[in-house]
Amino acid sequence: MEQIKPKVELDNYHFSGLEASQIGALHSVLRYYNVPATASWIYGMTGMAFLLVHHHDFKKPNAGPPEPQLFKLARNLGLEIEGTHTYAEDEQFRALQQEMWHHAQTAIHKGYPVFAKNLDIRNQTSLVYGVDAEGYYTHSWHGGEGHENWDDVIPWHRLGQAYCPCRYCLTRRETAGYIEEARGLISLHSAKIIQPAEPLVALKEALHFVLSLNQQGVLHWQHHTYYIGEQAYKGWIQALERDEITKYSFSLTLEPIADARQYAVRFISEWRDLGLGLSSELLDAAVEKYAQIAADYQRLVQKYPYEQPRESMTDIERLACLEILHTLMQDEKQALEILVQLQEQI
Repeated sequence: MEQIKPKVELDNYHFSGLEASQIGALHSVLRYYNVPATASWIYGMTGMAFLLVHHHDFKKPNAGPPEPQLFKLARNLGLEIEGTHTYAEDEQFRALQQEMWHHAQTAIHKGYPVFAKNLDIRNQTSLVYGVDAEGYYTHSWHGGEGHENWDDVIPWHRLGQAYCPCRYCLTRRETAGYIEEARGLISLHSAKIIQPAEPLVALKEALHFVLSLNQQGVLHWQHHTYYIGEQAYKGWIQALERDEITKYSFSLTLEPIADARQYAVRFISEWRDLGLGLSSELLDAAVEKYAQIAADYQRLVQKYPYEQPRESMTDIERLACLEILHTLMQDEKQALEILVQLQEQI
């Protein structure tokens, strides 16, 4: 492997603590480049503000949709994103680890920000703010006070293995008898600044993405099945009815969706304030509908904040949640109908 400087770091590249950490990474990158984009603008223009994508077991937070589609839409925000997002095994896994290691070195030496998924935390995207001869340095949800050694280096051959270097995670892996596997999700990207798209063009593409995914209903990717929109609600409700989701798993999936819907309200409000010719009545209706959806999700988050015990709900608790989810499913359906009408106006 070629020799590199002892350690190279990017200044002014800081972790943005958004529940959807891939959106947080885009927010961090835009701030690094001094682009004045709000978190709600990024949520909206990538479609994440309006999406509900559930892994088939309804227990994994931040698991979909596949990031390449979001990163393609990020061009409209003014970011050209390059990298890899794929599952690999054995020789291909090791080859991609090394390829992405060289990619990260090259990018950071040129001053381009880097981010990666499953580098230190499973199903979470972290910033790579530095590299040295051994590996990566990250900022993530797991950094900061209370996580001793969180800022230690992550060896380059740990990409895709969620190998957090903090003392707590090291101890937990040792206790569990951790064995390194040559397989997993290899997802690492760098970002350059480019000219953003015109707002109406960007909005039309984002709405098309959201509405197309909802119409599709089911997404198959890398041997996993994801349910979208109404199909996701139906499956989520059925899993709760069958008592297949613990309080812990339910709390994990709630917060990212609740956060997204709050940003949906802000995003639509920003559009209303821009006055670009879209129907004020439709925009008002969208704000009202997503505000109700956000409020209902917040009710669920208050009932089941992170971190809940790994136990089943009582029958009374389950029925209360099911009632809210049935209401949310109907409200989301009505909200999408408003988005269809807005798209038709562009």
